[in-house]
Amino acid sequence: MLMANRVLLEAASKHSNVVVSPLSFKALLGFLALGSTGSTRQQLIQFLGTRSGSADDLSFLCKKIASATAPFPEPHSAAATFPGQSCFSPFSSEGPPAALCFSNAVWLHEDFSFKSSFESIIKHVFGAESRVVNHGEQVQEILEQINSWAASVSNGLITEIIPQNPPSMKPVLVLASALYFKGKWAKKFDTFSTQYKNFYLINGGTTRIPFMTRQKKVHLFRQLDDFKVVALAYQNVGSDNREFFMYIFLPNNNNGLPNLIQKLNENPALLTENLLLQEVELSELLVPKFKFSFDFEASRTMKKMELTLPFNMSNQDFNDMVVSHNGYGPRLSKMFHKACIEVDEEGVAEVGGFTAFPATNKTCSFQFTGFPPQHATASFVADHPFFFMIKEESSKLVFFSGAVFDPVVS
Repeated sequence: MLMANRVLLEAASKHSNVVVSPLSFKALLGFLALGSTGSTRQQLIQFLGTRSGSADDLSFLCKKIASATAPFPEPHSAAATFPGQSCFSPFSSEGPPAALCFSNAVWLHEDFSFKSSFESIIKHVFGAESRVVNHGEQVQEILEQINSWAASVSNGLITEIIPQNPPSMKPVLVLASALYFKGKWAKKFDTFSTQYKNFYLINGGTTRIPFMTRQKKVHLFRQLDDFKVVALAYQNVGSDNREFFMYIFLPNNNNGLPNLIQKLNENPALLTENLLLQEVELSELLVPKFKFSFDFEASRTMKKMELTLPFNMSNQDFNDMVVSHNGYGPRLSKMFHKACIEVDEEGVAEVGGFTAFPATNKTCSFQFTGFPPQHATASFVADHPFFFMIKEESSKLVFFSGAVFDPVVS
């Protein structure tokens, strides 16, 4: 989450909407760590924040990600699904209650070949595809292949992950990770009750937007000193026992979001550990509809956070990943990330996060009191900037996180 929190801090300083996928970051950095050696590997492991920094911990993290992101089973089917299976197989005309797709791919220039141990891990644990880049292919052709793949695995949500103004040097290795989630609320918002109200911006202005509400009054909720939290559950799919929630963190003050993000950055355990939410009867629940995308060059942020060795011009530490046939090993040049989200009365209409590295030469963390829901005058009206995250409870992995400063801006 440290990487995502840093991005949120930078966006907060500009009062910009932001959505990122911390899990997508973890997956791709895990790939790199598995394929690296020496000081580069140690720096990557330290950046990932594994408990002991051992190879076993790194392997455990990668398997945990693969397990948490396995596609949902089809309705009325108890069959297990595994990484690499199709995420968009046919469903009924009403559509699936949810869709989850975690896809990975590697493009490798023909002057290189994979180490068999690395290729085995990315194929069997993550179901990654591998493709060969030929000498005759131009940079634009390679980018079109990668962006076409992104569109395919995101169900058309994201059509470009690597910008169209690429570096002049042809990439010899591209690692890409894509995470797609589509969910429906366990308790739907009432479409007929959606109402237009003012949303108060940090600059003192207002904008009139649609707010969702629901008849159900009891929600998982907690009021803290300077902010409040509500958790909105997504439907479970068939026999799948994973539990997905969207958490919304609402500062008490209309202009309090930058300070809240700073607080979460200083204490990231607030996002991954027990939030001690309780079932509370809220007098009012209002959440705005919103839809936007966010993209940035993640490598710049990583370097600011002192993850520099993978980008070093003279780096030769990726020899556990590939074998060079011309004597020169690959180094990382840039990392790109893009995510999109849409939230409405049905749920998360679609949310997707992509990370790409082009290289040159039912367990729940809530605690309940055991008493009936508290009857209180508490309310949750998200009519000013707020933070959100989508988390899977059994793994405690944060799939997406972000901040809404202006729901109208897409």
